[in-house]
Amino acid sequence: MTFDGVILYKVSKTMTKIQNESLRQVYQKDRWNFFFKFRSGMFQISLHPEWTFLVFRERFTPGTSDSSKFLQFLRSRLTGAVLRSIEQHGMDRILSLDFEKKTPFGEKEAYRLIVELMGPNSNIIVTGASGIILQSFKPRVTKNRTLLPGARYIFPDKNGVLITDLTKESLESLIKNYSGNIETAIIKNIQGISKKTIRKIFELFELNPGELESRNGSAIISLWKVFETLKKELENEDVYVIHRDDSSEISLLPDKRYPCEKESVNTAIMMVIESSRLHREIESKRALLLKKLQKEIGKLEKLRDKLLREKSQVEDYEDYRRRAELLTANLYRLNEKRETVVLEDWNTGEEIEIKLDSRFTPAQNAQSFFKYYEKAKRKIKQVEKRLDELEKKLGYFLDLKEILLLAEDEKDFDAVKEEMVHTGLIKESRKRNKKPPISGPRIFNINGWTYLIGRNNLQNDLLRKQAARNDIWFHARNIPGAHVILKVSGRKPSEREYLYGAALAARFSKARYSKKVEVDYTEVKNLWKPKGFAPGRVLYRDFKTITVDPETLDVGEVKEE
Repeated sequence: MTFDGVILYKVSKTMTKIQNESLRQVYQKDRWNFFFKFRSGMFQISLHPEWTFLVFRERFTPGTSDSSKFLQFLRSRLTGAVLRSIEQHGMDRILSLDFEKKTPFGEKEAYRLIVELMGPNSNIIVTGASGIILQSFKPRVTKNRTLLPGARYIFPDKNGVLITDLTKESLESLIKNYSGNIETAIIKNIQGISKKTIRKIFELFELNPGELESRNGSAIISLWKVFETLKKELENEDVYVIHRDDSSEISLLPDKRYPCEKESVNTAIMMVIESSRLHREIESKRALLLKKLQKEIGKLEKLRDKLLREKSQVEDYEDYRRRAELLTANLYRLNEKRETVVLEDWNTGEEIEIKLDSRFTPAQNAQSFFKYYEKAKRKIKQVEKRLDELEKKLGYFLDLKEILLLAEDEKDFDAVKEEMVHTGLIKESRKRNKKPPISGPRIFNINGWTYLIGRNNLQNDLLRKQAARNDIWFHARNIPGAHVILKVSGRKPSEREYLYGAALAARFSKARYSKKVEVDYTEVKNLWKPKGFAPGRVLYRDFKTITVDPETLDVGEVKEE
């Protein structure tokens, strides 16, 4: 999330309702988050290096609070104090909140809470009336500033015009008089705009930095029109939440390439934060389960390689049978112990040299060859049987891995975890707490037709068992993926229904990003599961194959029920 000066400007405007109210309590959640509660609302400050922001909420209860020396200091100085003013430092990411508090003796004390939202350098500083620092969240000493108790607080240097005061003439002067990179020129000379925001503006409006640097008049006019739009957007409390494939972000301007929602700035911030939290939780769960699954896959692959080596070592067992037969046929003229013997192969007419163990007679060597042949033959069968079982198990685990990679939400991960417990990949919790019910399959309703999609292999089996004989089953051809069931209910599907079913099967498969995906489909009555097959594995007959590109269909726009 890009939390720059213009976003803080909008947030600060929403906080006027708590002005002249007394601070009721300060809470701290984890190391980075502080909550300041008033009668009409609460504002949250996050100093997390990756997620620095300030947001105002009218209704929110943070629950239990952590404790730290800095929190104790904030409570001792600010609890009960009246918030007299809220002021942003220019259009920078710095907000000053002035508090006034009466002592038990009736005297007034003034405190200033300064919030600096500067990424990894974010800080909260408390000063007295004279501007002397009383305490800071991160005591720091740099070349230009000292943020230690007893030092005078100095605002960071900030040059340039406020975006609210920007004019067409001042923008033209800025571009024409600056000889360096145009992005740097804007960031250094216009307050409130971050580098990421500038790049997004160039990208959205297809502005060419090179043309601006060459002082192209039409390019400057185009840029000014963008800033005019930005200035108008600053007059209200709304922003846009842009939903990308794997993340959401806040923008003052809409992005037509992605789904956008217009929301109040505080709502938008919480939407993005919550989206990021859920994404991180999902990825954390995915990584944990993948680690366990990949460990088992690695063991199976290692065992497979070992078995293949063992098989290769005895694959010449037929040669030993042939040698034994040749020796046996020629024993009448082989009486002496020897190291080698040359005999004619009656099948090919060629002479072959057979190495013998000179400690034994040719007859004993022949018996030894026969024994090796029988032993190797048995071993080959055993190894091939184990390899077949291992390949099935490995294929099942790889299917499960693909389902895990496809998981999108809490329901999906619960389903995968349930299957991993069922197969013994992870141990079931010993807690006696009642387990929450596992969610059912994904359900899509498209044009009055219902499609069911398994979230794991156990659900895939259950869908097949519970489906009617004439329901239609879809699965991506020869690749891991979910089972899709089209509920027919006595109706005859059209080509469109088959296309949607195939597209859903492609979307929830390993080939989801491919442009052409082959999908097999048939009636459920044509499916069967041989004994010993892993969950989710079936055989089928009388099927048809359809090739689809899920990106060209409307399935991606259809929401799951």
